[in-house]
Amino acid sequence: IRGKGSADMRAIAELVNRGNFSGYVLHPGNVRQFKHLFRPDIPLIYKIDGHISQPQGAGFMSTAGTVEDALRYGASAIGLTIYPGGEHIKADLERAGQIIREAHKAGLVAVVWAYARGSGLDEKRKFKDKEEEFQGVTQADSLYWTHYAVSIASGFLGADIVKTKYPAKVKPESRRAYDVYIESLAKKNSSMIAYKYLEPKDAQKSLTTDQEIFRAS
Repeated sequence: IRGKGSADMRAIAELVNRGNFSGYVLHPGNVRQFKHLFRPDIPLIYKIDGHISQPQGAGFMSTAGTVEDALRYGASAIGLTIYPGGEHIKADLERAGQIIREAHKAGLVAVVWAYARGSGLDEKRKFKDKEEEFQGVTQADSLYWTHYAVSIASGFLGADIVKTKYPAKVKPESRRAYDVYIESLAKKNSSMIAYKYLEPKDAQKSLTTDQEIFRAS
């Protein structure tokens, strides 16, 4: 939009108002200042938490808004983020669970951003098979952890809508390590072996295949 930068809230409001959007997301500060710019018939997702860029990795979101604020501003849904794999996961899930319960009690939809991140997942695993050593893929990017994050958000916390990312495809040189990792999980839970066969053997598969994987998992 001419004369306005992409970060200008007026430009964002104009795009939302002109487009065929089913909803839009604003943080508490932006809601207070700019909600009047948006069409009232487009549902607002009140993003109750967030974090800022800082030297120390943020594995725990800061809650800045409340369910009461969301109702006062006419929001249709509460939005929040969880990081399965973070060092504060227990407190993070308890915080998220409380927000979701309050949102549902107030008649609001709960939208959860679920991303597997944190110190518990950042390291790469190594496996040995005879005399060979294989370097594994980053766990946070795997199909297993992406699906697990969604499962936590929907099945454990009771989210109505879950936002996540497509998992990174396993590169051919890391495929053996990935398979061994999944096989190690399957020793404790046999159903985990499914992730070995859901992961496409061809790392260049199309987006259609990604969508099929998500439906299957």
